Amino acid sequence: MTRIGLVAAAAVAMASTVATQAQSQSATTVVWQGEATILTVTPSCTSNKNERQTIGVGTVLRTLLRPAGLGANGTTTRMSFNHDGQANAVYIMPGTPGEASGTYASFGAAHNGVLLANRAATYARFSSIPATITAATVFIEYRGALAHFLAINNCTVTFRAAYSPRP
Repeated sequence: MTRIGLVAAAAVAMASTVATQAQSQSATTVVWQGEATILTVTPSCTSNKNERQTIGVGTVLRTLLRPAGLGANGTTTRMSFNHDGQANAVYIMPGTPGEASGTYASFGAAHNGVLLANRAATYARFSSIPATITAATVFIEYRGALAHFLAINNCTVTFRAAYSPRP
């Protein structure tokens, strides 16, 4: 191979390495973590006699947020909630984080340990501050309403969540 051929091969290899590094950096999942407080509930949320399975006004849950369109987050916004270390659910919402309403798909585990998959219900009145979220956003406040919350039939909650970037 000639000297020009070696230089060209090295340049192609270097460009390929830089492109691969850029892809892997942009392919990072962008996640925020925080807490959500339940603001309102329907009667079905509190009808369970077991306190650990009741979702009431003031209940605090751990939560993660993966907004659509950032890094490797894909085209859906994912929001998860964990209640009392027992029940957890991931809500997958189409489109951007700012979409106000629609139908979600969810999966997770109920309070009794039953695994849940492909459940669908509605979300409404979703809003975030700031309205536009970027990978550099330091703090996010989210509000919204979710039907059949944590797989409790006819349980609709409104919530307020505060998120900061996951380290």
